Amino acid sequence: MKKQVFICTLIIFLSAISSVSADQIDDGYNCLLRNVNSTGCAFTTEATAFSLLAVNHLDSCKQKLLTTKKSVGCWGPSSSCDIKTTAQAILALYKAGENITSSANWLFSQKKTSTDLLWFLQTESNSATQCTITPFGSSATTVNIGADKKITGSLGSCFSLYDGGYWLQIKEACYGKSFEVSCDTPFLTNLLYKEPGSTTIYVSEDTHNAGVSGRTNETINSLCFKNSAGNCDYEGGLWASMVLWVVNEKVNGIYKYDLEPFLPYLNAQSSNTQNKQYLPEVFLYSITGAEDFASALMNDASRIKFNTYIEAGDWSYSTALALSTFEPELPIASSFRTKATQWFLDTQERSGSNKGCWVNGDMLRNTAFILSSVWADRAPDAPEVVQPTPECISNATCINNLTHFGPNFFCNASQMCQQIIPNVQCVAHTVAGNVTCWSQLQNPWAFCNASNRCEIKAQQQRPECNHLVAGADLHCQNLYGSAYFVCNASDVCVNHPPQCTATTGCDFTIQDCEAGVCVPKPGGNCQNDTQCRVRYDARYICNSTNYCVIGPPRCGNGVADLTLNETCDGSTWGSITGCAGLLVYNAGNLSCFPPGHVDQCTFDTSQCYNSTTTECTDNATCVEAYNSSYECFLGACRIKPTQPPVCGNGVVDPGEDCEPGLANGRNCSYYTYDGGNISCYPVGNAKECKTDVSQCFFDDDDPCLTDIECVNLLNASFICDTRTGDCVRRTTTVNASCTDANYFCRSRAGCDLDSGLVITRFTCPSTYVCCNKQLVARDNTCSSVNGTICSSSQFCSNGRTVSATGLTGGQSCCVGGTCQTGSGSSSSGGTPTNCVYYQGGTCKSSCSSTEREINEACASGSGDKCCIPLGAACTDDLNCTSGKICENGRCIVKPSGSYFWLWFFLILIVLVVLAIVFREKLRPTFMKIQSMFGGLFNKSSKGPRGPPRPGMPPPRMLNPRGMPMRRILPSGSGSPDPRGPPQRGLPPRGPPRPGMPPRRPSGPQQRSNQKPEPKDKSSGELDDVLKKLKEMGK
Repeated sequence: MKKQVFICTLIIFLSAISSVSADQIDDGYNCLLRNVNSTGCAFTTEATAFSLLAVNHLDSCKQKLLTTKKSVGCWGPSSSCDIKTTAQAILALYKAGENITSSANWLFSQKKTSTDLLWFLQTESNSATQCTITPFGSSATTVNIGADKKITGSLGSCFSLYDGGYWLQIKEACYGKSFEVSCDTPFLTNLLYKEPGSTTIYVSEDTHNAGVSGRTNETINSLCFKNSAGNCDYEGGLWASMVLWVVNEKVNGIYKYDLEPFLPYLNAQSSNTQNKQYLPEVFLYSITGAEDFASALMNDASRIKFNTYIEAGDWSYSTALALSTFEPELPIASSFRTKATQWFLDTQERSGSNKGCWVNGDMLRNTAFILSSVWADRAPDAPEVVQPTPECISNATCINNLTHFGPNFFCNASQMCQQIIPNVQCVAHTVAGNVTCWSQLQNPWAFCNASNRCEIKAQQQRPECNHLVAGADLHCQNLYGSAYFVCNASDVCVNHPPQCTATTGCDFTIQDCEAGVCVPKPGGNCQNDTQCRVRYDARYICNSTNYCVIGPPRCGNGVADLTLNETCDGSTWGSITGCAGLLVYNAGNLSCFPPGHVDQCTFDTSQCYNSTTTECTDNATCVEAYNSSYECFLGACRIKPTQPPVCGNGVVDPGEDCEPGLANGRNCSYYTYDGGNISCYPVGNAKECKTDVSQCFFDDDDPCLTDIECVNLLNASFICDTRTGDCVRRTTTVNASCTDANYFCRSRAGCDLDSGLVITRFTCPSTYVCCNKQLVARDNTCSSVNGTICSSSQFCSNGRTVSATGLTGGQSCCVGGTCQTGSGSSSSGGTPTNCVYYQGGTCKSSCSSTEREINEACASGSGDKCCIPLGAACTDDLNCTSGKICENGRCIVKPSGSYFWLWFFLILIVLVVLAIVFREKLRPTFMKIQSMFGGLFNKSSKGPRGPPRPGMPPPRMLNPRGMPMRRILPSGSGSPDPRGPPQRGLPPRGPPRPGMPPRRPSGPQQRSNQKPEPKDKSSGELDDVLKKLKEMGK
């Protein structure tokens, strides 16, 4: 019972703490959603992208990104494109399930050869050697490499000596050339690079070797992402490389976007002081999976403060950036993740209109980024949409399933088997006739021919779009990747140029140009409702004072407003005249839901249905009923389409898979088979110019790798369980949580390093992908990072101290430097002092007028003072704004008084429970304290206490239930066994019955008519009592 009480109390205690954190997280999402809903996500592109990243079903934010995308597929604050902003928008839309291929392709195309690095050709041999180096397209150069590694000889036009003649520096004019090297002894070659002015040399990963007179080839392949001015954009390049790596996918086993050439520039420039603020280590870890980068940042005292937050530019943004890329299981960052999470809770707004947000810096961007990086699992769920399980992937699936379907069924666009509608009659050369065909055949290219029968236009006869079909404009926009394309009356996709640019087309005193449209400046100066809807969302109107405000509902005004998702309004149905006009049904009664209905101003299709009459099942039926020019198509007879044959022309035309004799690089494995031979059906075959996979096969013993294998092997209701390699029935919806499916959210690079497989049907937050392999603990010893172990009496000179495993007794790991005896100082490259490590300060003899002194330690015995810039950190509560206090040099929200009482009572409850549970062990301590105070606790100043009341146990005669009484006798009375018979020959008494008070011990001292007399105990008696108490407590 006692343990149960303790456990219950502990659970209550932990639950109270958990509920406080949970409430704060909910407050954060509520603050973000309040701002999104009140403005229609009218934020900067960066804040919009992070908001969608935090809650990926925010339609207003998604639409804002889609409508502000420029025609080439990029984003930017003006008419130009911005690399960083485009990468962030791509990441958000990708996580929201949008197709980002065109934008990702544009981003990858924004590259150029980096000339910001110095490159060197290194040739190594175990002995002196003579080598011939031939730059591509230039004359050969012969050099001699001595036993001391020094280089002499003719250098030619591409090289110069560097570092005293030990390396060959490649001149910038030859960066685009390859270099063939041949030596008269066995040798190896590789490329080195560095940033100008830096002492750090980086070694390329590829090293080549050859024997005597053998040949190696080295090629500089260094790229960067360029900005609109054509210069290398370092921060944009970090974001672009990371995001492209997240969205990357393999094609025939090779990643679509090759990002290796970008690493030399990103790596070398990471040591640039100006670039430190961008946290390049965070991006490089995400791209490469190399824990050295994470270790370098975690051990950088100038940016990591108190192992709690990152001081680089905007602190909240920087800390969230690290947490969004460092894998949750990464050991070196686990402590930082825990403390940073609590720091975010401590610095969150607790009251006011911004309750739940993080108000420092860009409030909305930071709030969204923090939530997506730390508490993505607490994001509000999207409204559940139940999707039917796909039944088919082709018509053959339905036709061959004789149990449920059969020859009269086909596979529709939703991958459901649908019965063919035969003998489709229509009125030729009329819109109504074509509408009938679109509806009956479920195909926008269907039309009513001259014989008053529906047929589908051949591929080469189809226009770009069908302006009479809903979604025609969207079809054009997707086709050309631009929001400015529409389908005109001639069924041609045309580009409507934007209304304005960043400098022309608008009255910029009251307007801004956004997405090619002139919109009112924030807050007012609108001219019409359209401007407000473009700037915010469809709920907004321009009021009488020219301000954009949320207007009243407009369903019922007789106008089908598509911006409000209205498809009808009363009797206004647009071009739709009945069920057949919806391209889904062919008969029935169509109506429009009235205002006030949950689906107001949308079509009510509950009375619509499909007719199921069959005209034909094969061509012979049509030939017999009409003539030889007819064929059976989708259950109806039609005139055979006349089209010139294109198979065999040596070109893979639209609708063809291949051309006979024309190699296309595909094999059986491309179609997820395990082996076999692939071919192309020849001209004249019923399947001409289609891929013949009849000779491909599956090895039933091999595990599946993709869902397509299972669909092809079985049917569309099966997927691949990559954990077991078995095909299993589809029970999990697309976009389900990765961790809920018992997989692991990791960086793509980390998943690759551990030979994992990316599971695309499950989702992960931020920059992670779903991987079937958990993070493998890697060697983190000092030697693994090429470091030197310094003893406790040494410091790292001209290098950096990093964390490593296997260190004992005050040892440290020094990388890039040497271990020197002494205390060291931050200025000499040694171990940072407390002043430098914790406060980012400088140790000097006195502080300047722009600095102030704080109480933090400098090198022992130096007498230096710790100086920090004025305003860099707080020293007391007076340095902070109202409602905040100074803690560890940071202004944080002042804890509420209610939390103090919550903690006070929780701790008090725990102490009381512990006292109850362990009261027997604590009894000797209490008695000892009583004896030390000479009876202070059992004597009154008014004299000795009288006998106990009838029915009550005597004072200080406690007896635990079920235990016999013990008696402590004074010295000289002997030491009888306390469990022995009581005095005066009375038989021993058993324990009291349950529910009854303890029996009073017999003896003269219990007589109610005998007044106890106080006796002075000698010191010997007291010692004897204490001794017995000590024995009892054992």
